[in-house]
Amino acid sequence: MVACNWAFAALVASIGLISISDSRPNILVFFPDELRFDWVNNGTDTDFLQTPNIDSIRERGLHFKRAITASPVCGPSRACFAAASHYEEVGVLTNRYNFSINRMTTYYKLLQEAGYHTMAVGKLDLNKNDTLNSFGWNHEGNLHAEEWGFSDMVNCVGVFESYFLTEAYPNGSYIEPYTDYLLEHNATDVFLNDTRSRTDGGNTKIGDPRFYKDAYPNPLPDDLYNDNWVADQALRLLSEKPNDKEWFMIVNWNGPHYPMSITESMYGRIQNRSFPQPVDYTGNFTAEMHNRTRADYAAMIENIDAHIGRILAAVNMSDTLVVFASDHGEMLGDRGLWATDVPFQPSVNVPLVIAGDVVNESLRGTSTDAGVSLIDLARTFLDFGEVQTVPAQMSEAYSFRPLLEGEPHKKRVLRSALGTWKLWFDGRYKYVIGYSDDEPMLFDVETDPHERTNLLLSTNTTELAHYASIIQWLLGKGKVVQ
Repeated sequence: MVACNWAFAALVASIGLISISDSRPNILVFFPDELRFDWVNNGTDTDFLQTPNIDSIRERGLHFKRAITASPVCGPSRACFAAASHYEEVGVLTNRYNFSINRMTTYYKLLQEAGYHTMAVGKLDLNKNDTLNSFGWNHEGNLHAEEWGFSDMVNCVGVFESYFLTEAYPNGSYIEPYTDYLLEHNATDVFLNDTRSRTDGGNTKIGDPRFYKDAYPNPLPDDLYNDNWVADQALRLLSEKPNDKEWFMIVNWNGPHYPMSITESMYGRIQNRSFPQPVDYTGNFTAEMHNRTRADYAAMIENIDAHIGRILAAVNMSDTLVVFASDHGEMLGDRGLWATDVPFQPSVNVPLVIAGDVVNESLRGTSTDAGVSLIDLARTFLDFGEVQTVPAQMSEAYSFRPLLEGEPHKKRVLRSALGTWKLWFDGRYKYVIGYSDDEPMLFDVETDPHERTNLLLSTNTTELAHYASIIQWLLGKGKVVQ
């Protein structure tokens, strides 16, 4: 697959392939699943990856090094993002909960009501619990589009969850657009059997290393691979959208979420390449096994990058706000942990780059340590969309549009949570409670990026007094601590 770059995209836009001119920007969000913050957009630290299109977004935009998710699991994270609200308020506590449209609206809906043509493709995960049954799905993937706030939508089941699709319904279909697409090509059984073999038939739990050791190619051709299909749906919706109004699109790729399932051609492109080993790993994976797993992870990222190039070539860059982000990270063996759902940086820190003419020219191609959350990103979209009134549920989300336009960033405290644990983070200091036998933890990620030292275990009384003042600041009970 040929990777397209911004220069080509600008050329295509200049000849009028797809063009809009209005005061508000179009908004294009690239949203892969489970992508570590330190595997893209990190300068020379990620020169082991070949991602020219993601790199070009960074060159034209502002890179946020300290962006976090409101909750580091797919369903809760995406629900919080949609609602621009914190984990405790949204009520999607695990992947076994659906987003309740009766309790909260979405920023998608607010943009739509403000006149945007809103589009979504791929794994939205707002009806996560419905993966277990036919309720909430249809062949077109547009059930719930109206309630969630989408003018056009192709929502599909994630590859990881597909093992729940144990048999076709009486009419022979799977009531889900991607597996229906495979059915048309006589490939559904091939796909489902391969996925079940990598997940022990659905008996493997989150964080189980068995998800990562089966790093061999799947039997699907490129044109039937899920992430490639998602990109095709995005291009189709872009080609069909009206030309007389601003638009919003979010592209939700399944990759690089486990299982480590890639095509033969993707496998061929990452052969004989070396990738970083995990930090502080404890377990029985060998260095070779880690490299094999991380090679597949890289292959999924590079494949997505190529599709980003295709999509960028189909839009007018001069009036489009382009965003690259992810719902949460992936431990990938660090600390002996896999998957996500923990309060450490590889899990909660997410990649975030925002590019376009709306970004102050002096900031383009630079990085910032400013702490922001995905719920703030949603509020920023509403700001650019000129949505004047937002519901109370979004009151704690902060628009960082002023920062993008060149104004100083005011230091603030972010939150993330899941189950019993909670954390507070200001871009440098992180305070965690409810994890690891309920022992509170305080980390300075600036001086201790791998979070090896819990500052609260110090025996120095002067240091402990300083750390207490930091905690008071993080909890909103004291003055800002630099």
